[in-house]
Amino acid sequence: MNNEIRKLIDNLIREHKTEINNEYFCEVDDLSLLELKDLINILWNKDDAFQDRIKDYIHDLLQSRIGWVQSSDNYEKGLKPIQDPVNGEILWRYVGG
Repeated sequence: MNNEIRKLIDNLIREHKTEINNEYFCEVDDLSLLELKDLINILWNKDDAFQDRIKDYIHDLLQSRIGWVQSSDNYEKGLKPIQDPVNGEILWRYVGG
């Protein structure tokens, strides 16, 4: 993490901190949308580890929906899932007239 990012984060903490028993707490939800966007933009442009984590998260989001989208598209094409009795694989077939 470079000095610019550290300084920005330190300033955000100082501005939005809650102090309880001499301990600081700061929640992301306390940041304004503009502050959050600025922080994300700086992190995206200057921190490769941040980019990798975001890309991994987005990849997981996409992967979690692929099956649903494929199923929905197959149903719209008139296909129905049928389980192969030999190996248990799900096959999509036209059923009926």
